[in-house]
Amino acid sequence: MDIPLMIASFFATLWLYNKLSRRFGFSEVQIGMFDLAHASFAALLAHLSLRGYAADAVIGVAMYLTYQILDYLAKHDDVLKDIAAFAGVYFTTLTAQVVAFGG
Repeated sequence: MDIPLMIASFFATLWLYNKLSRRFGFSEVQIGMFDLAHASFAALLAHLSLRGYAADAVIGVAMYLTYQILDYLAKHDDVLKDIAAFAGVYFTTLTAQVVAFGG
């Protein structure tokens, strides 16, 4: 299994567990200020980038930044934290895949 798919699966599993834990009253996994949606989307775009779908990845990044700008205009929340989480997972995933498997 590729590193990007493993990362996306990990974050998706954490998200699903936290959703189910709220419903059934279990304790949630505490992940601090790291946002699962941003991390999962970054891992997906890294996977597209590594598989030769560069145009799709560029469109995804443009859509993500547009979403962040509109979200900031609507809520005035901390956009830099979200972008940092996204960029951190995106570039870490690319680097890990290239170092581990040569691309």
